Amino acid sequence: FLHAFLPPALSMADHVDGGQQDIVDQAAPEDAAEGFGRAADGAAGGGRADGDDAEDEAAKEGPEGEVLRREPLEERIRSFEEDRDEGMKAYKAGDYEKAVEHWAMARGSLKYVVDKEFLNDDPERLARIKEEHYKMHLNLAQAFLKTGEWRQTLEYAGRALTHDPDSEKALYRTSVATKEIGLYDETRQWLDRLMAAHPGNAAGKQLLQEVDRLEKAAQKTAKKAASKIFQGMQEDHDYRTEAPSSRWAQAAWLRCCRRNKVD
Repeated sequence: FLHAFLPPALSMADHVDGGQQDIVDQAAPEDAAEGFGRAADGAAGGGRADGDDAEDEAAKEGPEGEVLRREPLEERIRSFEEDRDEGMKAYKAGDYEKAVEHWAMARGSLKYVVDKEFLNDDPERLARIKEEHYKMHLNLAQAFLKTGEWRQTLEYAGRALTHDPDSEKALYRTSVATKEIGLYDETRQWLDRLMAAHPGNAAGKQLLQEVDRLEKAAQKTAKKAASKIFQGMQEDHDYRTEAPSSRWAQAAWLRCCRRNKVD
């Protein structure tokens, strides 16, 4: 499973200081830009658009069809923003499972927009949608780290790396997940890739030291276990085949052996 992600290509910084994404903090989920993708003035409000209805509406042609097409688009973007924000609230409150639920929905809303090609005539806005889609993958990878679901972390960090093969957060989160699974060789490969792209990553250096310590401890434990097994084998004699020490017992043992040989 993991080799599919190895060295060819293998999640959101809070805007706590009013703006810039802090990619150095690999433990921070990403917030989207303030006001991103707000519905156009006058667009209809409401909840999530039904998938089949949205597809039928988007297929219509002419001015009326364009209006109907824009409505599910804006509804999906509103749904994305709501789930993105609710997911961030849940994450900050320590409810990581709820954060996963909301961010998965947010990701689904953006995927729908991309798959239905609603923004093919607006490349700039489409690029922003794809960037937010990438951030949702990063967020899900981080939330799954918090819930201890390492393979899910690998899945979504891997998807983020298809968007940005040098993503600092995705590479770091992949390294953490492989370390937790106990795949130390793979962890070193991912950390090598992280440090090659981001030589100043302090968290990566610290994680490498931790991997070295864990691997040495595992080797020491394995050596002790093997020694105990070998010692037990030495002490586990089969007295049925061992000659007794007394002269009388030796004579009886030899007679028994001769009789068994004749038989």
